[in-house]
Amino acid sequence: MPNSFASKGFLSSDIDAFKSSIKKQYSEEFDKASALSERAHQQLLSLPMEEQTACILAAIVFTERTIRGCQGAILLCESGLIQEAQVLVRTATETLFAASALVTDDRVYDRMARASDHEDLVQARGMMKSPCSDFTDDHLAALQEVVGRAEENAAKYPIYEAAQAAGLLPMYETFYRGLSALASHATFRSLDRSFEGDGESFTFIMGPSDKQLAFTLGTVCSCLSEAINCLNKILNKANMKD
Repeated sequence: MPNSFASKGFLSSDIDAFKSSIKKQYSEEFDKASALSERAHQQLLSLPMEEQTACILAAIVFTERTIRGCQGAILLCESGLIQEAQVLVRTATETLFAASALVTDDRVYDRMARASDHEDLVQARGMMKSPCSDFTDDHLAALQEVVGRAEENAAKYPIYEAAQAAGLLPMYETFYRGLSALASHATFRSLDRSFEGDGESFTFIMGPSDKQLAFTLGTVCSCLSEAINCLNKILNKANMKD
């Protein structure tokens, strides 16, 4: 068929049939994740945005990214793209660590600002060492400007330390680390999703799957629950400012 998975992969109409079937089969898991998503989304929209500090605004936007990432993961699960959903959940958890750290420890904002300078500095210097063949003098001058405006004490701010400041180290050590190896990074463990075997032989598999779907939606729910807790902290801190 011209519009089958064999011809178009995940862009084929076959995925629509899979979506319909999988949402019925895992209706309870999808309903729970969707309910938490709606709650977090509505709570986000209710936050006061005017006259907030840069720290609070950064925390709000990081939390919005967390919610958006979780919603994207739900949509990917519907299409049987489980590993890709796990990548999004890991990213959503990382932005959650940042948001929670910002509203927990006032020192975090400056450290994250210096970390941004550090990343820009490392990239600019790397590009200047190995410039593209079509770099002009203006390009190089712009990169030198990035180097020049970076703070002298710019340094990394490991996401581990953000999770620690936020009191979320258990979350970091469990599924954040787990999803790094399982989905986000190019590890041999990340290849498990693509094979089935009986111990003696293996078969390479492609196409939509429900393998680890319930687990993945569970991580979405955990991430959204913590995002709701973070939104409560943001609201409390915003009100204290008043």
